[in-house]
Amino acid sequence: MWGIAALIAGLSAAVAALLAIPFRRWGNVAYVVVMATLFLLIRVGADQTIRPPLENWYAEKELAKDPLYKHIFDQYPELREPILTGVIHVANGGSMDSKEWSAMYHTIAPALQALIGKAPPEHIVRFMEVTVAAAKELQRQDPELCFKFLYPDPRGGIDSTRYLDPGTQKEMMKMLNEGAEAAVLHPHRFDGDLDELMEKHVAIDQFTQEELLAVATPNENTDAALACGASIRIFDQILKAPEPDRAELFRGLLTEG
Repeated sequence: MWGIAALIAGLSAAVAALLAIPFRRWGNVAYVVVMATLFLLIRVGADQTIRPPLENWYAEKELAKDPLYKHIFDQYPELREPILTGVIHVANGGSMDSKEWSAMYHTIAPALQALIGKAPPEHIVRFMEVTVAAAKELQRQDPELCFKFLYPDPRGGIDSTRYLDPGTQKEMMKMLNEGAEAAVLHPHRFDGDLDELMEKHVAIDQFTQEELLAVATPNENTDAALACGASIRIFDQILKAPEPDRAELFRGLLTEG
């Protein structure tokens, strides 16, 4: 945040110059040395005491202009600090591929996912396409990873950044962010019949009773390979459905299922 850095540097220089005035009688060289020393001491102190609250204030002020983050701040006040920490880290030159940014994003991901079901149709479909691609990628590595990715509650979720291809992870984050933002700006709601849509577009008779049970009621004893494989097959069938049913089916599963 160069504006804040410049402000602190300017204030530090002004204060250093003021404090160095009594040393002018020692001569110009001594005055400059004293002023430079004071500037460095004051600058270090300012960086530690003044800069953090200024950066927080500026980041919060800018994020408040963003409808998505304003919504998150209002609905999830406990996420305010993690978000500000991640944003300030990147603003100060940190990478969006860094552990700090990744930790922040994983903290707010559930809040973003809660919005996806209200997103416009095209955003829901794009998000589910990349979600299915990620599930297949994890399935190839270990069905347990796929199960925990799709159903984090029964046995705990996973840190997908450790297992997914960076390109897949980046696309997921992008679709999640764009979908959540669109949901805040243009919210939609599900007003169809989920059972009717499922019967119309998913060939239930192609699944065993055990597979359907694994998907409908995943728990800590669920067979990971069974639930993961059946879920992916169901999602693939839904992705082949025509619009608007395709998006509405996913919306129903995300909000009602």
